Amino acid sequence: MHPAQESLADCVVAQSNEAFLGAKTQIAAASILEGLGDAVIFVDAELRVVYLNEAAQVQYGVDREAAIGQRLDALYEWVWEDPAHEHETYDGLNRSGAWRGLNRHKLKDGRELVVESTVRLPLTHALHRA
Repeated sequence: MHPAQESLADCVVAQSNEAFLGAKTQIAAASILEGLGDAVIFVDAELRVVYLNEAAQVQYGVDREAAIGQRLDALYEWVWEDPAHEHETYDGLNRSGAWRGLNRHKLKDGRELVVESTVRLPLTHALHRA
Protein backbone atom coordinates (compact mmCIF):
# COMPACT_ATOMS: atom_id res chain seq x y z
CA MET A 1 0.00 0.00 0.00
CA HIS A 2 1.25 3.49 -0.85
CA PRO A 3 2.53 5.24 2.32
CA ALA A 4 0.11 8.13 1.81
CA GLN A 5 -2.86 5.80 1.97
CA GLU A 6 -4.32 5.87 5.46
CA SER A 7 -6.67 2.94 4.94
CA LEU A 8 -9.09 1.34 2.54
CA ALA A 9 -12.39 3.25 2.45
CA ASP A 10 -15.30 1.44 0.85
CA CYS A 11 -18.29 3.63 0.08
CA VAL A 12 -21.34 1.83 -1.16
CA VAL A 13 -23.96 4.07 -2.77
CA ALA A 14 -27.49 2.71 -2.42
CA GLN A 15 -30.98 4.10 -2.19
CA SER A 16 -30.97 2.69 1.34
CA ASN A 17 -29.36 -0.24 3.01
CA GLU A 18 -32.84 -1.58 3.87
CA ALA A 19 -33.60 -1.88 0.14
CA PHE A 20 -31.24 -4.82 -0.26
CA LEU A 21 -30.92 -6.34 3.21
CA GLY A 22 -33.66 -7.99 5.25
CA ALA A 23 -33.83 -7.13 8.94
CA LYS A 24 -31.93 -10.18 10.24
CA THR A 25 -29.39 -10.04 7.43
CA GLN A 26 -28.94 -6.33 8.06
CA ILE A 27 -28.13 -6.96 11.73
CA ALA A 28 -25.63 -9.68 10.82
CA ALA A 29 -24.03 -7.50 8.14
CA ALA A 30 -23.74 -4.55 10.52
CA SER A 31 -22.02 -6.80 13.06
CA ILE A 32 -19.49 -7.90 10.44
CA LEU A 33 -18.95 -4.34 9.17
CA GLU A 34 -18.34 -3.07 12.71
CA GLY A 35 -15.49 -5.57 13.07
CA LEU A 36 -13.65 -4.45 9.95
CA GLY A 37 -10.54 -2.31 10.22
CA ASP A 38 -11.47 -0.56 6.97
CA ALA A 39 -13.81 2.42 6.86
CA VAL A 40 -17.24 1.55 5.41
CA ILE A 41 -19.83 4.21 4.65
CA PHE A 42 -23.26 3.68 3.06
CA VAL A 43 -24.99 6.67 1.51
CA ASP A 44 -28.32 7.12 -0.24
CA ALA A 45 -28.96 8.52 -3.72
CA GLU A 46 -28.58 12.09 -2.40
CA LEU A 47 -25.22 11.16 -0.82
CA ARG A 48 -26.63 11.31 2.73
CA VAL A 49 -24.94 8.99 5.19
CA VAL A 50 -27.16 6.08 6.25
CA TYR A 51 -24.45 3.98 7.91
CA LEU A 52 -20.81 4.21 8.91
CA ASN A 53 -18.82 1.71 10.87
CA GLU A 54 -16.49 2.27 13.82
CA ALA A 55 -13.41 2.44 11.57
CA ALA A 56 -15.03 5.23 9.51
CA GLN A 57 -15.84 7.15 12.70
CA VAL A 58 -12.19 6.96 13.76
CA GLN A 59 -10.72 7.65 10.31
CA TYR A 60 -12.92 10.69 9.63
CA GLY A 61 -13.16 11.91 13.23
CA VAL A 62 -16.96 11.92 13.34
CA ASP A 63 -19.65 10.59 15.64
CA ARG A 64 -22.04 8.12 14.01
CA GLU A 65 -25.20 9.74 15.38
CA ALA A 66 -24.07 13.18 14.18
CA ALA A 67 -23.08 11.85 10.74
CA ILE A 68 -26.26 9.87 9.95
CA GLY A 69 -28.48 11.95 7.68
CA GLN A 70 -25.68 14.38 6.78
CA ARG A 71 -24.41 14.68 3.23
CA LEU A 72 -21.12 12.89 2.72
CA ASP A 73 -19.44 16.21 1.93
CA ALA A 74 -20.18 17.27 5.53
CA LEU A 75 -17.60 14.64 6.58
CA TYR A 76 -14.95 15.40 3.98
CA GLU A 77 -14.32 17.18 0.72
CA TRP A 78 -13.19 15.33 -2.40
CA VAL A 79 -10.01 16.82 -3.80
CA TRP A 80 -9.62 16.18 -7.52
CA GLU A 81 -6.13 16.51 -9.02
CA ASP A 82 -7.82 17.36 -12.32
CA PRO A 83 -11.46 18.58 -12.42
CA ALA A 84 -12.07 16.40 -15.49
CA HIS A 85 -11.47 13.32 -13.31
CA GLU A 86 -14.56 14.08 -11.23
CA HIS A 87 -16.78 14.21 -14.33
CA GLU A 88 -15.17 11.04 -15.75
CA THR A 89 -15.61 9.21 -12.44
CA TYR A 90 -19.34 9.97 -12.17
CA ASP A 91 -19.94 9.23 -15.84
CA GLY A 92 -18.18 5.88 -15.50
CA LEU A 93 -20.05 5.09 -12.30
CA ASN A 94 -23.39 5.76 -13.96
CA ARG A 95 -22.42 3.66 -17.01
CA SER A 96 -20.99 0.61 -15.24
CA GLY A 97 -22.50 0.85 -11.76
CA ALA A 98 -19.11 0.56 -10.06
CA TRP A 99 -15.89 2.49 -9.59
CA ARG A 100 -12.67 1.73 -7.75
CA GLY A 101 -9.65 3.95 -7.43
CA LEU A 102 -7.56 6.31 -5.37
CA ASN A 103 -8.97 9.61 -4.26
CA ARG A 104 -8.10 12.32 -1.80
CA HIS A 105 -10.35 13.32 1.08
CA LYS A 106 -9.83 16.62 2.88
CA LEU A 107 -11.21 16.37 6.40
CA LYS A 108 -12.84 19.22 8.30
CA ASP A 109 -9.79 19.39 10.62
CA GLY A 110 -7.56 20.09 7.59
CA ARG A 111 -5.99 16.63 7.32
CA GLU A 112 -5.91 15.00 3.90
CA LEU A 113 -6.20 11.26 3.39
CA VAL A 114 -5.43 9.37 0.21
CA VAL A 115 -7.77 6.39 0.20
CA GLU A 116 -8.64 3.54 -2.09
CA SER A 117 -12.40 3.67 -2.58
CA THR A 118 -14.87 1.21 -4.01
CA VAL A 119 -18.27 2.57 -4.98
CA ARG A 120 -21.11 0.32 -6.14
CA LEU A 121 -24.60 1.22 -7.24
CA PRO A 122 -27.63 -1.08 -7.20
CA LEU A 123 -28.25 -2.43 -10.71
CA THR A 124 -31.34 -0.28 -11.24
CA HIS A 125 -29.94 2.90 -9.76
CA ALA A 126 -28.11 5.89 -11.24
CA LEU A 127 -26.28 8.37 -9.06
CA HIS A 128 -28.09 11.68 -8.64
CA ARG A 129 -25.73 14.49 -7.70
CA ALA A 130 -27.49 17.21 -5.72
